[in-house]
Amino acid sequence: MTSPEKPKPPEKDDASNHATRSRNTELLAAKADQLIVAMGEVAEASGVEVSALRDRQRRQRWLIWALSASVFLVVLLTAAIAVTGIGVIRNSDRLENNQRRVGQEVLCPFFAATLATENNPHENSNPKEMAAIFKSIRHSWDVLGCGIDQDWSRK
Repeated sequence: MTSPEKPKPPEKDDASNHATRSRNTELLAAKADQLIVAMGEVAEASGVEVSALRDRQRRQRWLIWALSASVFLVVLLTAAIAVTGIGVIRNSDRLENNQRRVGQEVLCPFFAATLATENNPHENSNPKEMAAIFKSIRHSWDVLGCGIDQDWSRK
């Protein structure tokens, strides 16, 4: 078996080696210049992009804070409206109970006493006026439900 032959080192010719090295150095220097220019362009373009990204991030952070604040205000206002609504409902119930109580404890007994005198003659009274007054009182009696399940009744 024969082994492959080793390449022979180039013959040393100082002038030709120097010229080759000089050309290679010039080519390498030109490529390095091109690379430096290209890297400068990339750095400049990426600098603009990084600046634009920073501006976008700053704007997005501001929008997130504004959105968070608006959500907080909506929750706060919703709670305030709910509390106010509950208070209004309670007041409405109290007013309705007071109205019912006034009707049942004050007006119904008054109407019962007044209607009991309907057939009695009244001095210095106009019969038509008295009929209209008693008609109005009877209507109020019915509206309030005074005659239903009460201790008093119209006579």
